[in-house]
Amino acid sequence: MIKKYNKLVRDKIPKIIEENGQMCETEILSDERYLEMLELKLSEECTEYQIDKNTEALADILEVVYAIANARGMTDGELDRLRLAKANKNGRYKDKIFITNETVEQCINQKSLLYDKNGEEHYNIISALHKSMRNSDVDASIYWL
Repeated sequence: MIKKYNKLVRDKIPKIIEENGQMCETEILSDERYLEMLELKLSEECTEYQIDKNTEALADILEVVYAIANARGMTDGELDRLRLAKANKNGRYKDKIFITNETVEQCINQKSLLYDKNGEEHYNIISALHKSMRNSDVDASIYWL
């Protein structure tokens, strides 16, 4: 009996299925479709963790995150270095800090950037926003927005 799964699986799963006496159909995805399926797989793995709270799912999440980074041209080591650089710059989540709406409102009401619509600073800020968005850096994008 041939089993149809219609989902992205780890490289050794088809062999494991065959060793269990079953058959499955497989296809090799294009780069674009592969990245699309990785994004869905990430959502699936995160949902699984949120439902079960099984820490093994965290390893699956990391595996998918590394695959996404690789698909976008980044090595595992580069991703690890980027994570560490961001942790050194922004900290981690060890101190359990939670920002309240009041804190956010205070930050919004502060004038933090010099903005001169007709001057060079306008283009510097727009450039920084575009670069942060291109690099998918949500924190930086919100900052420059």
